[in-house]
Amino acid sequence: VFFGLISYPLYLIHENAMIAMICKISKVIDIPYILLPIISIIILVVISYFIVKILEPLIRKVIIQITTSL
Repeated sequence: VFFGLISYPLYLIHENAMIAMICKISKVIDIPYILLPIISIIILVVISYFIVKILEPLIRKVIIQITTSL
């Protein structure tokens, strides 16, 4: 259920963000290359959860306020 909840935001941000994070993390931290995608996915899952739980309801509320005030 959790991954179903975050699947759409994760789908939208995963490709470019994951590639960029892998490149940046590999330059900053010296860890095995097999762990780089796992770390990137964990970070993107957290960001996707933030989008679903905080940003989406906030944006929905703003849109409703704008459309009802017109």
